Order: sequence, then C-alpha cells, then structure tokens
Amino acid sequence: MGATSGFRQQHRELLELVGEIAALFDAGRLVHESTQLRLKLSTWVRKFRVHLTLEDRLVYSRLLHHPDLAVRSKASEHQREMRTLREHFAQYTPARLVRDLSDDIASSQLAGETKRRFELITTKFAWEESELYELADEITSGTWALAQATAQEDEDPPSEVAIGHGGKRTRD
Repeated sequence: MGATSGFRQQHRELLELVGEIAALFDAGRLVHESTQLRLKLSTWVRKFRVHLTLEDRLVYSRLLHHPDLAVRSKASEHQREMRTLREHFAQYTPARLVRDLSDDIASSQLAGETKRRFELITTKFAWEESELYELADEITSGTWALAQATAQEDEDPPSEVAIGHGGKRTRD
C-alpha cells in the first residue's frame, strides 16, 4: 500500500457522498428532503476541508520541493485550484443552506452550482489519483530522498574536518 492510500479512500468516501447528494437534488423534493440534504452537504464540506488540509501537509509539502520544475509547477497550480474550491464550499454554511433549500429558485440554483463543482472535483480527484499520488508515493518510498541526497553530495564539494588545538573540530 502506498502512502496515499488513505487519500484514495477519502476520495472514494467523498465521491460516494457526492452521489447521495446528487440523488437528493435530482429527487425534485428539495423542500421535503432539505434537512437530509443540508446535513449531507455540511458533512461533505467538513470532510472535504479535512482532506485538503491533510493533502497540503503531507502531499503538497513534498511535491512543491520536487527537483522537477514541471512537477512543482503543476502541483502548485492544482493546489491553488483546490483551495479555490475549498473557499467556494466554505460558503455552504448551515444558514445559507437552510435559506436556499427553503426557496424553489434558490434551491435550483444551489443544485446547479453544487453539481458543477462536484463535476470539477470528480475530475480533480481522478487527476490526483493518476498523476499526483503516483509522484507522492514515489517520494515517500525513499527514492526521492535518496535522489535528493545524492544530488546534494554531487553539488557540495567534500570538506576536510580536522581536529584543531584543544580537541575542537575545525573545517579547512
């Protein structure tokens, strides 16, 4: 199992919840199902926020220091896009959901907006799993750390360490 298996599991759970939420939106009974829909959306937003926080700390913190500029650039761009999505979903407050889901026009707009964002997230998750996580797994396997250490050795000339007067170490 790779280091990203937990993130892949989170994707499956989030996408399963997306399906449940989409089914509630599609049911056409938003007024009758609004409490259930509001609770599921709130749960999804919390899980998504935690997922992105963990990705920032454990995946992006490594990829943003990758030796390949293209990898760093793509990771940085993707991280910005996901943060933008997090900011959009931060607007899904309980008060807003109660208000929007109690009005036919607002609930229709919320449904369209949410479905578009879910489609984008589904695409982003697929890219993460096929591209980003493969790189992250390679890095956490030790291959990347070894390559970094070797590259550092190649760049730094060896320095002589000598024992100076009084037994202290000095560099020549």
